[in-house]
Amino acid sequence: MVLGQFMNWSIEIWDVYLGLLVRHSHVMICDLRSFSRGRGHVIKVMVELCQWSDCAEIPLELTPTDQYGSDLGRLVSFYSEFGFAENTEVQASWSIYGELLRPVTPNAWIGTHKDRNSPLLGV
Repeated sequence: MVLGQFMNWSIEIWDVYLGLLVRHSHVMICDLRSFSRGRGHVIKVMVELCQWSDCAEIPLELTPTDQYGSDLGRLVSFYSEFGFAENTEVQASWSIYGELLRPVTPNAWIGTHKDRNSPLLGV
């Protein structure tokens, strides 16, 4: 329920398409695209998502792609700013998993971002 509201919030407020998938004890970011590039909207969505992840104690994972014309190196650098690093967890051969993993970082985001349109605040 919360993830569905989060995906709706990101498109309605920030014009950012966010696709999330629950995978075992992690949440995978399957899609993250801004329809208003260059305005910092993806950063706002990522800050909120990471804050939620820390509060809920649920790791995030993703696999960067150049499918939409982005530079992979820049994407990896961008995601590393949010705490993503190479996923070194042991994976089953049949399992879908993200190449980058952001482990839970308790208290990392407390007090750093206060957005009145946050899904964390019940909007």
